[in-house]
Amino acid sequence: MTDRPFRFAVQATPQDGPQWLATARRAEDLGYATLMMADELLRRRDEIGVSYVSVNTAFCEQFAPVVELLAGG
Repeated sequence: MTDRPFRFAVQATPQDGPQWLATARRAEDLGYATLMMADELLRRRDEIGVSYVSVNTAFCEQFAPVVELLAGG
């Protein structure tokens, strides 16, 4: 068994500064370790080779533009 705890991330696409701030604060309040956005996914693919992302079915519609953007790249 490992000593490392799970870390959870929130995938978000706020539209402006105040929304980003509110989303980040809320995620932190709820105990999330990371706030991710479509640029972070590209960075992870390019730097460490991550090319597989799972999305909860509750967020399929919201994440669809990211899938469209990244699936062909």
